[in-house]
Amino acid sequence: MATTNQDESDARGRVVLVTGGNRGIGLACARALAARGDRVAVTYRSAPPDDPGLFAVRCDQTDTDQVEAAVAEVEAALGPIEVLVANAGMTDDGLALSMTDERFAGVLDANLHG
Repeated sequence: MATTNQDESDARGRVVLVTGGNRGIGLACARALAARGDRVAVTYRSAPPDDPGLFAVRCDQTDTDQVEAAVAEVEAALGPIEVLVANAGMTDDGLALSMTDERFAGVLDANLHG
């Protein structure tokens, strides 16, 4: 079977969306992609990243309407999204056995559906 290696330079300049890109691993990914020449948008729930090189959009990944609005905002500003880094997730600082059903469902919803 023949394989083709895409020249790394061909991948630069893409429009990339990093969900949960305001801190931690998501922010590190977003900054690395921007440094190599990609146009990067990030979503956040609480506070935008302190990085003027990133296009930040407030979005709760568990809310379909907010996700659709965020995608539309990113595409209006940067163009069609070519790469998605699905990084958004959440945790609840408690044991699963002591969580209410609602709190546990919220964590699952954010991490599996959002």
